[in-house]
Amino acid sequence: MHADPNSFIHPWRQMEGCFRLFVMEMALLFLMIVISGCTASVRYTSLDLALLPCEQGDSPIFFQAIEFGQNGSPLFKQQVEDLHERFRNGPPVTDLVLFVHGWNKNPSSAELDYQNFLCRLHGRLRGIIGDEKRRGGLLVLGVFWPSTITNRAQEPLFMMPLSYYQIRDRADTIANMGLASLLSSLIPEIQFSRSGTPIRLHLIGHSFGGRMLVRSLERMQEQDKLVPFLQAAGTVNVVLANAALSPDRFDWISKAIAVAKSHGVPGRFTDETASYLFNVHSLNDTANRVLFRLASVFNDDPATCAAGACGVPEFPTVCVDDSGKLQFGNITPPQFGGDLNAWNVNATRIVFDHSDIYKGRVATLIANLLYDEADKKRFRMISNSASETAC
Repeated sequence: MHADPNSFIHPWRQMEGCFRLFVMEMALLFLMIVISGCTASVRYTSLDLALLPCEQGDSPIFFQAIEFGQNGSPLFKQQVEDLHERFRNGPPVTDLVLFVHGWNKNPSSAELDYQNFLCRLHGRLRGIIGDEKRRGGLLVLGVFWPSTITNRAQEPLFMMPLSYYQIRDRADTIANMGLASLLSSLIPEIQFSRSGTPIRLHLIGHSFGGRMLVRSLERMQEQDKLVPFLQAAGTVNVVLANAALSPDRFDWISKAIAVAKSHGVPGRFTDETASYLFNVHSLNDTANRVLFRLASVFNDDPATCAAGACGVPEFPTVCVDDSGKLQFGNITPPQFGGDLNAWNVNATRIVFDHSDIYKGRVATLIANLLYDEADKKRFRMISNSASETAC
């Protein structure tokens, strides 16, 4: 018997058909990206936000949004004007919390994250600054920025590699051009507080949002606006949660302090400016521990484990237990001396992946970093002689 020659052709035809289908799908996806990029208005923006669940009822409305475009400019001028109006004519601000979301979000999905994260944090703060909150003194500013290239709530999985590089560059642009300018514009509003007490200022960023905070503060340093910004408030806390940036992106802080000391002026993130920097990281964050390293082979980030997974070697490290409480018995010493108020906070025992921050234990940890004065005193007691112990 002779084999049917067509039997050898059919599999190739099937493969050809699959390839054609793949090409058509990719062409359709490309067309969707082009159309979404050329559309004058998106389906959902920060102007469409609902009240946070924790703002319902008689609770004071405390959340305001600022949305930036791809070029770093605020999308809606009225949002910026409303922010300044809130400082000048609204209930006197006692506590300002600014939160910057990370990669792979559009306004709709970012709104869900803000509802989830901020209401958990709000629940912890209610017992700490309850009186100020009831008087309307709490102001939470949510930064929205286009961290997808398709305008979807999340990128399609096979678009993620392309999206990463574009959004990383976009995050740096918005930090340099938009966020730094916004923070600088708040200096007089924070400095001349109408509450009678200095404003407590808290900056929180997740993933690329943490990257944006560090870069915007560095930009303010370059413009000689960082120290006035830090000194305007009563206290400043910067909390980075699983930040997607390399450890060497913090080098400018220690260099700036050295220059400041040589000129006899206040240092950055020291007791002189009552400012603190906390790098909350987790070894379970494979996105920062592995994927960041691989992606950095093709850009100008050093191909190392990101600060959001492995910490910053120059900072001392404190550990977090299973309940989210700080454990000062386990402290790794810093690699350089000085009075820098900057620490790694190893949250490996409560943060189990890159986006695992939307839960009560993380809210408890961050609330303590922001407000627990007893912990702040213990941080200041950390010395180079601390014994190194694994978390």
